[in-house]
Amino acid sequence: MKRRRFLKLSALSSSLSVGGSQVRSVDVSHTSLQSLAAFIDSADLADPQQVSQIRSAIENAVTTSQRELNSWGTSYDRLVAGISHRVDELLSIIPGVERPPPQPALEVEIDAINAAHSFYNTLLEFLETGETTSSSLLADEFAIYAGRVDPTLLGDIDAQLTAMEQQRQTLDEVLAAMYSSGSISTSLVPDYEQTLAGMNRLETVYATFGDLHRGLTETTQLLSAGTTSREMGEFTSAKQQFDVAMTQAAPSVNDALVSYALDANSLSLGRLQQILSVYHAGAVRFSASCEATERDARSQNAQFGEGIDHLLEARHLLQQSW
Repeated sequence: MKRRRFLKLSALSSSLSVGGSQVRSVDVSHTSLQSLAAFIDSADLADPQQVSQIRSAIENAVTTSQRELNSWGTSYDRLVAGISHRVDELLSIIPGVERPPPQPALEVEIDAINAAHSFYNTLLEFLETGETTSSSLLADEFAIYAGRVDPTLLGDIDAQLTAMEQQRQTLDEVLAAMYSSGSISTSLVPDYEQTLAGMNRLETVYATFGDLHRGLTETTQLLSAGTTSREMGEFTSAKQQFDVAMTQAAPSVNDALVSYALDANSLSLGRLQQILSVYHAGAVRFSASCEATERDARSQNAQFGEGIDHLLEARHLLQQSW
């Protein structure tokens, strides 16, 4: 009697293990996330121009993956796997029959997919904040191009950069916990360290754009004020303003970041650095034109004229770039 029951259970377990949908919905979900992980590994997370594309890819892949997890096919496969697992547990009381793992293999796969969803949703928040930051910086850049040089009118991206930093740290914590617990499959998410490094680099790119924009507006404003003071004969005041402008127009951009631009039609960090360098050269000439040690007014005026030439060159470079 017991042998007959054992044979029936064995036959049921075998029939269930080969049942279910031939192409599992979970496999479709799994493949969708694997392709997404490979795409992100091949992308440059630090490039503002790729942020929207990566965000769109994540939204599409996670939507597809979640839809497959919620499908009738997955529900059926989970039912079959659950029954099969229960049968295997019953059979394991027989000496020599190995006890199955605590969960069906399918449930382990689904847990890993859900963990990957959590990772991608956090990364999505980071990229969405990045898009907002890009839009703010682009508006600032257009204002500079249009000649609106009041630094107080620039967008404040500090809050956005703080949010991005917090989102990156959250992702780091989420990933560390998942890897520690073994609840995530490395094939479903992009490279851990590469992703975090790219996110950090993007924050640096945005912060550098913000610094250069502010440097441009403050330098232009200082040079304008200094020129007015000099024309009024207030050489000491003018020199002070020109010297501060020299400091503001001394950009420091990592060579690895100079090619990044906010979009295809905007200024790269390298071009912004070049424009500021020309302004710096102009500020040097302006400052020299206010020196009391200059031999005569003609020499002072020549220095001042060279400063004006640098300003016109900087403005030309700015106009030419758009």
